[in-house]
Amino acid sequence: MAGKKFPVDNIPFFWTRQFNNSLVFTGVTKGWDDLHITGDLSEMKFVAYYIRKSDDKVLGAAAMGSLNSIQIINEAMHWGVMPSGSAVKNPGFVLKNLLDEIKKKDPKCAKCTACH
Repeated sequence: MAGKKFPVDNIPFFWTRQFNNSLVFTGVTKGWDDLHITGDLSEMKFVAYYIRKSDDKVLGAAAMGSLNSIQIINEAMHWGVMPSGSAVKNPGFVLKNLLDEIKKKDPKCAKCTACH
């Protein structure tokens, strides 16, 4: 603004609530060309990872019915500990295991209780 540059370190975050269901999103969708979904779409309990194949990077994620998932992903992206697209596609991947990596960064945020 007014020609001044400053770093932006917040990861975009969005949520909506329709018909008693909440959909939350973090990250960006520009540039993704692979989508990996965990959970069950028919039960509306899932996490969808938006991945860019060229560098195997998770650019964003959407979730429904998955308590704290997006907060964990948002913090992992913010602190630079978000695993690769290949890692999240691995059947052994456990999202909550990212909490240990986030805690190593000593977050002082008060946005959520996902990391505490």
